[in-house]
Amino acid sequence: MKYIFIISIIFIITYCISCSKYDEGPDISLRSKKDRIVNTWKLDKGYLNNEEVILSANNNSIEFKKGGDYILKIDTSSTSDTTYYGTWQFNNTKEYVIIDFSGIKDTLRISKLKKDELWIYEYISIGKLDMHYVPL
Repeated sequence: MKYIFIISIIFIITYCISCSKYDEGPDISLRSKKDRIVNTWKLDKGYLNNEEVILSANNNSIEFKKGGDYILKIDTSSTSDTTYYGTWQFNNTKEYVIIDFSGIKDTLRISKLKKDELWIYEYISIGKLDMHYVPL
């Protein structure tokens, strides 16, 4: 009986580690994906085709709300910022977050989702755009 318990624990741990949805982790989390993404995130770093790009405006943020709404603030380095309101949801596998602004949908691939880090990327006309966020 003792060996069955030990083998079961090893199987469960192996299963959890191998089922990480995100390239950069985490492998295991006690918080749900929704609980981890619901936050106000500040853009920390950006990469275009794996090369860090200098962010002309580092006050960009996105807030994912529990009810499915989001607020995207873009610092335009002028007198006024641009703010977008819309809705968000995970796809059925929770590997992507789909944001919808007035019927215009953008699908972002999640590569890391922790309580203190959100890494998402998408492919745009000039290549792969990675965005690394930290809590605001």
